[in-house]
Amino acid sequence: MLETPDFSKVKLIVSDLDGTLLNENKELSSDFFEIEQRLYDKGIVFAVASGRQFYNMKNLFAPIAHRMLFIAENGTYVSQKDELIHLETIPMQRCIPLIQKARKLENAYTIVCAKNAAYIESRAEVFVHEVNKYYAKVEIVDDLTLIQDDVLKVTICDFTNPNTNSFPHFKDDMIDLNVVVSGIIWLDISIKGANKGKALNKVQHIMGIQKYETMVFGDYLNDLELMKEAELSFAMKNAHPLIVEAANYQTQLSNAEHGVSDILRKIALA
Repeated sequence: MLETPDFSKVKLIVSDLDGTLLNENKELSSDFFEIEQRLYDKGIVFAVASGRQFYNMKNLFAPIAHRMLFIAENGTYVSQKDELIHLETIPMQRCIPLIQKARKLENAYTIVCAKNAAYIESRAEVFVHEVNKYYAKVEIVDDLTLIQDDVLKVTICDFTNPNTNSFPHFKDDMIDLNVVVSGIIWLDISIKGANKGKALNKVQHIMGIQKYETMVFGDYLNDLELMKEAELSFAMKNAHPLIVEAANYQTQLSNAEHGVSDILRKIALA
């Protein structure tokens, strides 16, 4: 960890959502939109980078979505000011064996995350409840292998443990795909090389923003590459040990205590 960070050069702030910007009830801090307005007035761009669906993220930030940058679906879908600027997909033929393999897993369910919607074929109540937390556009289909859409990632909702239950079955797929445990019950599979960090790097080039002008916040393994794209990289107090190791700084407060907003408030009021 480095010494006290210098916030004076910040032009772009990028935060993960679950376990990071949002508390345990999936809520923003009560003064978040006031903080963002102050940052905006200072010319600082605020963005979110999540494994969540773009439409879900857009709804969460509805009052300011028109001016925000969204890095959705773990970096495979990037939108700025309602304009799609980056898309990385998996060929449907490559998804079919993943779906077939996932169907054989116990206590686990599959989501095909695509450009226009998230597709599921299970109606299990416990699964649908989790899906509705992170996806605003959802379609239930009879057969996931027959959907016609641009696939961004295949996600496994693993209620046993993705580290031990589902991840081992997809190790061989890491030759051409990213396979990452992105949460306590989540495993995400995307095209090789697609991640939040790569997406942020592209955004930085488009906007002409350097790493020393970028601040990022994250808590879990799908934030690893994000940490590498900013000098002001923050692991949450509640972060996975590998994220703490990868980051240059750590928040004093956890996501439950709105640790990100605590730091943003200091920048906004400076």
